Amino acid sequence: MYIYVPTQKLEKAPILVAIHYCNGNAQAYFTFNDNKYATLADSKGYIIIYPSAPSSVFATGTGSGAMMANVLAGAFPDIFKAVTAYCGVPDGCFYVSTATAGMTTPGWNNDCANGKVSKTSQAWGDQVRSYFPGYNGSYPKVMIWHGTADNVLGYPNYAEALKQWSYIHNVTFTKTVTNTPDSGYTKSIYGDGTKLIGFSAQGVGHNVPIHESVELEYYGL
Repeated sequence: MYIYVPTQKLEKAPILVAIHYCNGNAQAYFTFNDNKYATLADSKGYIIIYPSAPSSVFATGTGSGAMMANVLAGAFPDIFKAVTAYCGVPDGCFYVSTATAGMTTPGWNNDCANGKVSKTSQAWGDQVRSYFPGYNGSYPKVMIWHGTADNVLGYPNYAEALKQWSYIHNVTFTKTVTNTPDSGYTKSIYGDGTKLIGFSAQGVGHNVPIHESVELEYYGL
């Protein structure tokens, strides 16, 4: 992100996000077609943000943050390279139907939270792909963590999330490795382990510790 802040900006400055064209970048768009965004910002007091297409963006989160990490992986596969979700739910699990005018809106879903929502791998995967119709590129690699004693977002969500991303990545379960990376943890490997892995933490609740070094190694950082 490149940000242009005028010398005299408004106290509650509006923000203009200027998004570059295909194969372009933020710097090129700053002067594209001799545009006057910056000049006008100096006189009108707004801020401009120029995003430049990133090459390696990663997301990680716990609980509702894990839900969002899964959503980002599904909705923006062209932006994110890898995601890690601690104690979350499958992408789209909280999407519930309402009786109002036949609308479908996101909201709290007790069945999902309690681990009672189960779908086939394809059904979960089709839900992910529905967010970006026509997208034929690759999806982010995914790492899932969940505690067996989670009483906030039920443990069955762990298996459902693995089903979902195994379908997206077209990989099947290969093997488990016990006591990895810590005692009581079980690592589940899908395919060759480069696109999807999971960690089940025996007896751990909705507070699986963050394993930064494991994440970063998986990201290749």
